[in-house]
Amino acid sequence: MSAIQDEQVGFDLGLARTVETLTQAAIAVTADLPTARMLTARAQAMLAEMELAQARRPGRPQRAELAGWQARRVADHVDRQLADTITVGQLAAIARISSAHFSRAFRGSFGMSPCTFIQRRRVEAAKRMMIETRMPLAEIAYACGLCDQAHLSRVFKRAEGTSPMRWRRAHAVCATETRSQPGKRPEQIMVA
Repeated sequence: MSAIQDEQVGFDLGLARTVETLTQAAIAVTADLPTARMLTARAQAMLAEMELAQARRPGRPQRAELAGWQARRVADHVDRQLADTITVGQLAAIARISSAHFSRAFRGSFGMSPCTFIQRRRVEAAKRMMIETRMPLAEIAYACGLCDQAHLSRVFKRAEGTSPMRWRRAHAVCATETRSQPGKRPEQIMVA
């Protein structure tokens, strides 16, 4: 038997023992709660041990992540170029790695795909512009790299759960009340 087959047999045996322990725990729940708890804890420990053995296995690929300088450069580029088309190829070139490796490493570093990251940054920029300026939503959409106001509305509603206009109105009230009560910090003002 090869080493891989031995590992698989060991894993299957450990899994069978864990299932047997959980079955005993399920039976014990009705009759003996402390025993059921003990058996459940044992099954959890067995699963954790199996997971740890899998993680320690030699040759197992580790989660890819961008280096600190790569992540900073990519995020800075996205923030500077929000109004333009940003491709994964451009970002990979900035990080000096292949596009395929970049996508995996980006997800490992940021917890999301590059496209999701870019859209979230665009929504955050749109929110800042809606609070700080009186620009029409169509202009804000263009400034954030979105096609038109409808595109902004779709992306914004998906991210925030409300339309940009409603969000802007709700946050304009807070900003107005903050300006009208200069002695108070925003968190001290009650919004009705």
